[in-house]
Amino acid sequence: MCTSLKEHPTVEAHRKKPAPEKASQPLDAAWLRQLCLDAGDGYYEAVLAMPDGTRIEITA
Repeated sequence: MCTSLKEHPTVEAHRKKPAPEKASQPLDAAWLRQLCLDAGDGYYEAVLAMPDGTRIEITA
């Protein structure tokens, strides 16, 4: 039995994986707004959390 979380097999397997090269690109607010409008209902709200800790709020 594992004595700590860092010895858990899932944690050990995760640590052995290489880190991703970089995070995905940020979404374009105008494109996302138009996508929501084209999808139908008329009102959408989205909050996007950025890697640097900032948040982008979009309502359409």
